[in-house]
Amino acid sequence: MRSIERMQAALKRAQIALNLPADPDTEAGTLRIVALCRGTMFSALNLTLAPHQIVCALSEKAAIDLALGDVAEGLVIDATMTGLSAIDFVEKVRAHPDLADIPLLAFAPTYEHQGLLDAGIDRIVTAATIGNDALPLCHAYRDVRSLRARLRKTKSSPGAHVISTEADALRHITLALDDEHASFTLAGLSAVRVEDPAEQVTDPTVCRAVFQMLASLTRAEDVVLDCGEAGLLLILPDVSAQLALPIISRLDGIARHSAFLKSDGTVVDGVSLECRLVTPADFTSAKAMWDTACSFV
Repeated sequence: MRSIERMQAALKRAQIALNLPADPDTEAGTLRIVALCRGTMFSALNLTLAPHQIVCALSEKAAIDLALGDVAEGLVIDATMTGLSAIDFVEKVRAHPDLADIPLLAFAPTYEHQGLLDAGIDRIVTAATIGNDALPLCHAYRDVRSLRARLRKTKSSPGAHVISTEADALRHITLALDDEHASFTLAGLSAVRVEDPAEQVTDPTVCRAVFQMLASLTRAEDVVLDCGEAGLLLILPDVSAQLALPIISRLDGIARHSAFLKSDGTVVDGVSLECRLVTPADFTSAKAMWDTACSFV
């Protein structure tokens, strides 16, 4: 599971790629943290995390409903609560698409630590560490949520389409390579007609439509570049080549079953996305990755 910090770094790279201005200070303001706990634990959390807002949930359903409804920045659970299966609860939270990466922290006995971490807890905390553990994660998650919303809006807008140069592409690949734990897949894509796979699609109106389709259907942190004759590039942070294959297959399936209008008003029934996947495991330079990803176009 990807950490909040790495998600934040990937989103900031996408922000640079799209030339978005810096965000306002997301550190400011009161955080809202949902706590699945009772009695003295709730009182202690209020005291320790003041002036931030701690919302008490007395049941698993209430905790999930509060996290969803109140747009919480974090969720803290007391694994010693009577009747609570903490591991089952964490798995339930992580399975929910809107809570899959919310910061999750737990007070827990030692024998449950590894099981909770395996289930998806971000931190095991104590009364002495909760402030240092919770607040940076929750601030980062607020930043992640804000960046995602801005990037989704920007990527799906018609004005997001520009023809990127090789220098632009190399800059974005270099940003990904410079990550301390560089983990991404670079996908070089060539759009061809379904009816004639030997015919590469070069019509600018169709290329723009394919680009906008990819920008709308990929994650906020995925960088989508139209490099003209060099093809389309996707930079997929924290995605292995094995995981990238079903992503590309899904996008290809949508493109194959879509109709695109050409500049002259005629229709192209279906476009197939041929791809070459490259990961940093075998490369040390952005140029080498670029050359390999685009070599089949």
